[in-house]
Amino acid sequence: INEMLDSLSNAISNAIISVMLLVIASLGIRSALMVGISIPTSFLMAITLLALSGGYINMMVMFGLLVSVGLLVDGSIVMVEYADRKMAEGLNRKAAYTQAYKRMIWPIISSTATTLAAFLPLVLWPGIPGQFMKWMPFMVSLVLVSSLLSALIFIPVMGSLFGKTEQKNKIKLDEEFNFAKLKGITLTYAKLLEKCLKKPIAVLISAVLIVFSLIVLYANFNAGSQYSVDTDSNQMLVHVNARGNLSPEEKLNLSVDVEKIVMNTDGVDRVLTSIGSGDGFNVYSAMGGSGNRTDQIASLMVELKPVYERRSADKIKDDILSETKLLPGIVVEAYKIENKPDTGKDIQMEVTSNNQDNLEKVTKIITSKLENMYGIQEVDNTMPLPGIEWIINVDRELAGRFGADISTIGAIVQLVTNGILVDKYRPNNSDDEVDIRVRFPEEYRMIEEFDQLRIPTSEGAVPLSNFVTRTPSSKVSTIERLDGLRIFKIRANTAIDPSTGKKFLAVDKSNELKEWISEQNLPIPEAVFCDTSLSHFHKPFMIMSFIEGRVQEPTPKDSDWLDKFTGLLQDIRSIDTSILPKLPVRIDPLEDIFKFIPKDDEWTDLKKFLSNIPDAVYKGDKTFLHGDFWPGNILWKEKEIVGLLDWEYAAIGDPVSDIAVASLELRYSLGEEGMTKFQEQCSNFLAIDSF
Repeated sequence: INEMLDSLSNAISNAIISVMLLVIASLGIRSALMVGISIPTSFLMAITLLALSGGYINMMVMFGLLVSVGLLVDGSIVMVEYADRKMAEGLNRKAAYTQAYKRMIWPIISSTATTLAAFLPLVLWPGIPGQFMKWMPFMVSLVLVSSLLSALIFIPVMGSLFGKTEQKNKIKLDEEFNFAKLKGITLTYAKLLEKCLKKPIAVLISAVLIVFSLIVLYANFNAGSQYSVDTDSNQMLVHVNARGNLSPEEKLNLSVDVEKIVMNTDGVDRVLTSIGSGDGFNVYSAMGGSGNRTDQIASLMVELKPVYERRSADKIKDDILSETKLLPGIVVEAYKIENKPDTGKDIQMEVTSNNQDNLEKVTKIITSKLENMYGIQEVDNTMPLPGIEWIINVDRELAGRFGADISTIGAIVQLVTNGILVDKYRPNNSDDEVDIRVRFPEEYRMIEEFDQLRIPTSEGAVPLSNFVTRTPSSKVSTIERLDGLRIFKIRANTAIDPSTGKKFLAVDKSNELKEWISEQNLPIPEAVFCDTSLSHFHKPFMIMSFIEGRVQEPTPKDSDWLDKFTGLLQDIRSIDTSILPKLPVRIDPLEDIFKFIPKDDEWTDLKKFLSNIPDAVYKGDKTFLHGDFWPGNILWKEKEIVGLLDWEYAAIGDPVSDIAVASLELRYSLGEEGMTKFQEQCSNFLAIDSF
């Protein structure tokens, strides 16, 4: 931190010196010294205001001081230059600075106000980036306010005491302008301005054409965009990933090979290695990165040499990846540890769905595309690693017939797996206890041994296979959910472009991927806009792609309409509630009814009647409810249902709830007969006596 602040302090000092040299060259030493006093004065006042506001010195505050060096002297230069001109015309310094103050006060205030108007709104920048960036415009604004006070108060006072012009016999500003007395750059500028003033329309048209040409050129030949500057780094993380049931010794041997390559890479100073699949050096994840992969076996913290003694961190990283790519059986990933708002891999995508098959299908398709995309490297996803776990199912009833005890079955199974825990032992040189377990010799700890195991019972030894079955299943190490839905993450880094020596821009590759996804027939909707900053609305929201369709009113003769309407309701009811996000539970109809009954006296009899109804709370299996299922919320296109709207009342509860809402609406549009037909169709998938 101190090194960073020192470098910024040096940059500010260099900026001050540069500004002073320019002011001396244009105004002279005496006037330049007066202007120069306004720089430390404004800085000290601004830092005082910062402390009073509860702020503190940080990197962005220092950047704000650096940016404001050239801005804060504008007002002082205007004040000093005008007074200097008046003294050259013959006025004494007190009269000259008095006239300068009267003439220049509003131009200086207006100039400062327009600059403040550009910076102050940035202080209200929302979200995490705003919390990081707001200190720079805030500090610039404080410096500008301080410079305004300096220009309007300190400069006139000091000028009236010490001001002295270094220009002699200057003509008055209101006298006739004489080109013959001009020379150098001023003469060239005056001649050019004279020609432009003679052809104002041509100059205006030229200006418009230049602006339009620049817009077109930038739109077609710009270098791209990225969220934050891709800076160098003094530290890197190298992750070693491998799959399989590896022992600690095997993980160590594989990691040592990578460690040797990293240590021999030009630009690397020190390497610290952590073996194991735990968090390791999870600084990267703590800083907001993507976290470790589930198949990680080791992580290396890499310290690089000072910047002036080595190549860029990106080239060092590229060398490490190219060298370790030749090692069989492992995948190596390298990351720069960067102090900026956006951390993690360059491209990060989240895929979520309530359909597990579609979720896995889409994740695999997109991952495969990224792996084969030019300019993309280090692709991974958070899908479960390939593996098998055996599920042991015990038929309790059948085991009881054989007289087998469940606890005995479990103990026998443990003899083939991890062993039966019989005791614990604490060695003299250790603070941790060691498990003492009993299990079969290694040659008998095979999966086939389950078929040979026998359980002791009162009737003798009985084969375990008589009432125990084993079923292979996909191994799942971790399950990640977002808002109640299963989620997979896909991550990748951009490679270095050989033609430029710089990394491909992540936004370009991201747009290329989005364009490819839009061309595929993937079972996912297109997200148009997503806002989680709460800057537009008090809750996060997403705008999805437009669904083309219209509401179609039913008619008594259209039986096909009613069949599809009922079929949609059946599809909603069949959705597995365990994969849904947390939804309200609606099982008591009276509770909802009383919320909508007016408080007027004319409704008193109805309230009494409803209060005397026996317990109406639904006690059956809860199903997924739309909450507002009626013809007006269904979109049709070419006699097919293409969309269902208004899910804000979605809940889990009594399945009759949706049927009741739809029945009421169908009673008005299809009559008693149509409503009864709808209820009869619903009775085919919902066992209920009456509606």
